[in-house]
Amino acid sequence: MAEITASTIERAQRKASTEARKIDKALGLPYHIVRGGYLYRVDPDGATRKVKKVEFGLRKVDLREIEFKDGKYKVQIVRRP
Repeated sequence: MAEITASTIERAQRKASTEARKIDKALGLPYHIVRGGYLYRVDPDGATRKVKKVEFGLRKVDLREIEFKDGKYKVQIVRRP
């Protein structure tokens, strides 16, 4: 059984996010980011605008394992209280 670690998932998420931003910029679409407890809109020209305060903050998690139905992958998620 192949294992997927949390760092692998984080790396894939960062890469997907970067690619999505590049595509949005090429299409002239804005994207949103969370920074300092607020949601910001980033326009294709790079201008940022505060949209609103986030409703839910960041959550810390402890260690938990998830196994997918096909049994090929096992994922470890770190949870901190």
